[in-house]
Amino acid sequence: MRSKSKTSLFSFNLLVIFFLWLFATVWNLDKAFHIDDNHHLDFAQWIANNPFRPMSGSVFADHEWIAIHATNQPSLYFYLMAAWGTLFGWSELSMHSLLAIFSFFAIVAFYHLCQNIISKFSLFATACLALSPAFVTGQNTMVDIPLLAIWISFFAIATKSQTKTLKGYLALSLLCSVAILTKYTSLILLPALFLIIYLERDWKKLGFLLIPLIALALWSLWNYFDFGQVHLFNRKASPKSWFAPIRHSFWWIGIAGAISPFALYFFYCKAKLAKQDNLWKQQRLWQFFLVSNLISAILVLISVAIPLSDKITNLIFNYSFLANGLGMIILALNGTHLISSTKFDTRLAILWYWVVASFLFIVAFTPFMAMRHVLLALPAIIILCFYTFEHLPSQVMTLIPLRKACQYLALGLTIGITSLLAAADYWFAHISREQAKLIASDIPKNSRIWFTGHWGWAWYAPLEGMLPLDKRNIQAQVGDYFVHNRFAAKPCCLVLSPIKVTPIPYTAWYQHYATTGLYSSDMRPWQYSNTPINTFTVYRIEQVIPAPSKPVQSPGL
Repeated sequence: MRSKSKTSLFSFNLLVIFFLWLFATVWNLDKAFHIDDNHHLDFAQWIANNPFRPMSGSVFADHEWIAIHATNQPSLYFYLMAAWGTLFGWSELSMHSLLAIFSFFAIVAFYHLCQNIISKFSLFATACLALSPAFVTGQNTMVDIPLLAIWISFFAIATKSQTKTLKGYLALSLLCSVAILTKYTSLILLPALFLIIYLERDWKKLGFLLIPLIALALWSLWNYFDFGQVHLFNRKASPKSWFAPIRHSFWWIGIAGAISPFALYFFYCKAKLAKQDNLWKQQRLWQFFLVSNLISAILVLISVAIPLSDKITNLIFNYSFLANGLGMIILALNGTHLISSTKFDTRLAILWYWVVASFLFIVAFTPFMAMRHVLLALPAIIILCFYTFEHLPSQVMTLIPLRKACQYLALGLTIGITSLLAAADYWFAHISREQAKLIASDIPKNSRIWFTGHWGWAWYAPLEGMLPLDKRNIQAQVGDYFVHNRFAAKPCCLVLSPIKVTPIPYTAWYQHYATTGLYSSDMRPWQYSNTPINTFTVYRIEQVIPAPSKPVQSPGL
């Protein structure tokens, strides 16, 4: 009977994991290429034709060609994209199917990680991550979900209760190597590997640190022969003021709150537990966080019925998100203190290193904040928040009134917010795909059409025959056409007369939540807007003014 029960539970959990993956994948599978997708596709297509010189090509960025080696990412994942695109094509369906493999990988790996530490809540916690707006809208064709899958796998091995084996350390060192060559943020896994060895007091395993170091050294040597410099050291950090790290720290916490609607469950349970113990001050604190969490959802519901003031609404979102993120951090610290005060848990040390190291790296070295930056630490934060409840006696948890109902409400709220943002972002991405076709069809055939811009627009405009306008080598002629949109640079050396202006209006209430903030923001990664999301203007070129400096021809792809 016990064996049948375990088999049934395993089958149920596997079914839930499949539906979690399906939910995330459905939103992304035929979504238009968006934000940084165009660069990643360009990188991969260059590698497909030049596999031994991955960083010697150029990509079009808004109004100029830039060298690939001037961008931020190493090339490992782009090699996989190149192989996949060569075999299955470069369509949205093809490239997003590749990403879907890593989405499934990340969800399954996180479930195993939760089994190591919070087995009672492993499925619920997995749902919190997989349904999070940061996970679902963060897919596209970017490297963040593949990177997250690698990180989770690394820490799942690191937090296994049994002593590490040679095979385990080899897996850790290889995952560390792959992560670093996927995105340099993964350099924090090197000290993590040392921390694991230190906690195990297994100094003979220090040699495994050499594997990622050798991988990085070989990649750097390859860079030198490819373009004459070391890519890791060639990346230029944006100038920052002394206040920027402080500001980014608050933004990081606010983004953590914005992508965690499920925190409702944590705050509700903590408030009820405090009430049972007659801890009135603590009860009020958790009730405050609970109400703060619900405010953003209430505003969304109101916006369905009546238009809102975007300025006031977004100020309230700022408060709600920051309070929600702060509440989660306090809860994570609270749970850690309760357990580690009686018995030190090395798994907690590893999880806290994960959170703190990724936080410090992002705050110190990233010129802007984004959901995908905080997403890298979200799995550890979720586990730390559940950790308190994992170690409470079962009878204590059962005494919490309506606990199960609150759990379903938290998941329902997360699904609702994520669906809202995913639908808005899907619509936002589709605009470039749709407008490129409409604009090209409206202009007389055999006309030359030039454009500036980036993101998905820079992918779809060339597919419709438009030409990128390089400010350093303008080849446009009088009588040609030029297309400009809100997010693109306007060339300084052309005299233009407008032909057609096409603002993109909101036709449904959910579209007011479409925003570039999902990819770069302050503490408010999602917000409400009344300003048209984009405007496309078609011009006829009346005069071409000579460029003020000598043109520089950059190689194309």
